[in-house]
Amino acid sequence: MLYLNNTLALFVGDKFFGQLGVVPKQIMLLVVVNAILPFMKLAAAKIVHPKMKFRLKDLLT
Repeated sequence: MLYLNNTLALFVGDKFFGQLGVVPKQIMLLVVVNAILPFMKLAAAKIVHPKMKFRLKDLLT
């Protein structure tokens, strides 16, 4: 679902805001957000379940 939303955002950015050049900025933003997402998921899991041990590998599956 996340990738579908990213694709839709890039399509809308290119179709309606193409002259403003927003697509390269969107791509950089999406790359950064998608890179940070697993670490945020790990931090949230540790907050919700403080006594359990988590590995990033477990959360990515």
